[in-house]
Amino acid sequence: MTRRSRSPRPQQQPREQAAIDPRLKTLGAHLRATRKEVFREGHIAFSRRMGVAVATLRKMERGNPNVRIGLWIKALTLMQVDDAVFEASRPALLLRTSYSEQADRAFEASVRNQPPPSGPSAD
Repeated sequence: MTRRSRSPRPQQQPREQAAIDPRLKTLGAHLRATRKEVFREGHIAFSRRMGVAVATLRKMERGNPNVRIGLWIKALTLMQVDDAVFEASRPALLLRTSYSEQADRAFEASVRNQPPPSGPSAD
């Protein structure tokens, strides 16, 4: 009986990973801190609480950009920061306009409340 020699298997190329946004890494670190410090739970218990697989929770904690937004909303709800995130997600133009109007009003109020300049007049 002749033994066939096996040809070497072609090496698989590693799946290309999307670049991890530092903000996602930070959000993942906050999720991990919430799990450990607030809930005092391990991966298994916390993943059950979120209704996700342990592998998914680990991806979230590493800031993997391929996690569905719905799972992040669940996480943000558990972290009790969902309302703040939704408020902060308003269009930037509206925020700038609102901020500009507030800044203008504050500036006008401060100018009205300032004493007249002292010293010789440049007239």
